[in-house]
Amino acid sequence: MVLVVLGLGLAGVLPFLNVGSGGAVPYSTAAARSASISATYAGGGWTPVLAVAINSHASVDFGSVPNLPGCTLSHLGGMNSAIVPPVQSSVGGGLSTGWSLISRNATGAILYTAVFDGHASLFLAFSGWCAAALARFPGIPSSVVDSTAAASAANGVGGSAFLNAHPDSNGSMVVVGGVGGGPTGFAPGWSVIYSTCPINVTQAVPGFEFAATVNATTGAVEGHSTGPVTCTPGWYFSGLLGTTPAGQIPLGTVLALGTPSESPTGPTYLYNFSIEFVGGSVFANNLSFQIQTPTGAIVATNGVMALVGLSGVQLASYSMPAWAWTSGGMTPVTTADLLSLSLTVPSAGISGDQLVVSGSGQFSGSIGEIIP
Repeated sequence: MVLVVLGLGLAGVLPFLNVGSGGAVPYSTAAARSASISATYAGGGWTPVLAVAINSHASVDFGSVPNLPGCTLSHLGGMNSAIVPPVQSSVGGGLSTGWSLISRNATGAILYTAVFDGHASLFLAFSGWCAAALARFPGIPSSVVDSTAAASAANGVGGSAFLNAHPDSNGSMVVVGGVGGGPTGFAPGWSVIYSTCPINVTQAVPGFEFAATVNATTGAVEGHSTGPVTCTPGWYFSGLLGTTPAGQIPLGTVLALGTPSESPTGPTYLYNFSIEFVGGSVFANNLSFQIQTPTGAIVATNGVMALVGLSGVQLASYSMPAWAWTSGGMTPVTTADLLSLSLTVPSAGISGDQLVVSGSGQFSGSIGEIIP
């Protein structure tokens, strides 16, 4: 999950420089302090595209920086564990001691700053597929409603009741400028989540959660839900996918592929599928792939499906034998991309078979494209 790793999962270096006084702060303060320190790096000109706040009644240690294949991380300080101090007040107040901000500049470079306990620090600069994935997110407008207003709106539709019933809950807030590149996408928005899930959960366990999506321009609640969940690593990012109940949007209404081109190279074939339409917020890990015969039988392959950007950079990779994204799962899918399938064709051939793309998360059903 790209954004999990590129957010708080990357916290793990000592400050190169820090700005600000201690304590829990709203997004507006965190953004201002991040902007101040970002201006000192690589000529400035940084625009935030993603901000995440983590709130817990206990200190949270996010450990050290992981190795991400194909993603170059330039450390802007010495390695150490990053510890987010506990929130002394309610996790639902819109203030946080643990803000992480991802910003880009005009060249598409990506910078990660953190505002922990009110102090802003330069942490990491990114290049490679992770930078290409994040660079397509629009900037967060300076006029977005603040985190305190977003939390207040969420609390009014069930958030406060949830926290009263589960006073030891953890919380997260995520704000994005939107996801561009398709004919629709979504506007700047806040995700507000209160959950009984542990922050550093390492395996799937049951939990209970309140989630709300708040329009970051108007402050209006656009969706909310309360109910049981399965706690998985990085759950605090789940609001990026909205609060639409699982499986409520037919995949065929938001995604259309073009007829593939075919390029044989020895026993290996490459099939490139253009993306003709993307509606709403479709991420790579909302999609899974199979080759099926006309009768619906699954064709066993060693295929790898890559999401390739306009410049030819691989943004995400899916293993068909493993039925899983091996990198870039949280990359937004746009009409500027290609889905590129590489595989050794079985002896029986696959001409006339079809690529079946199935939806997950808030998307259900499947679409298919015949292979020439």
